[in-house]
Amino acid sequence: MPLLILAMAATLATAAADAPTVTSAPTPVVGAAAPGGAPKSGKDPNKMVCRSEAITGSRFVQRVCRTNAQWDQTEQNAANYKREIEDRNGLQGKASGPFGN
Repeated sequence: MPLLILAMAATLATAAADAPTVTSAPTPVVGAAAPGGAPKSGKDPNKMVCRSEAITGSRFVQRVCRTNAQWDQTEQNAANYKREIEDRNGLQGKASGPFGN
């Protein structure tokens, strides 16, 4: 559980550092290629999607707007970081709870 919290905090910190602050949703460029290739789910890679994310250490949330391709890349980065931490600590495939759950 603490490892999951660490991974989520690192993901939010990375996402906050990478994402510019957007006050209004920018217009996506039509016909531009997605930065990470085509998105996994068949969504329009250039469509802007805004989400509310919790700010670590605060009760407030922050609105983060990115394209579908950028959200997919952020999720991939988080999964890679989690896998790297698990590999480094030898936790791959092992139970993480105190009772083996």
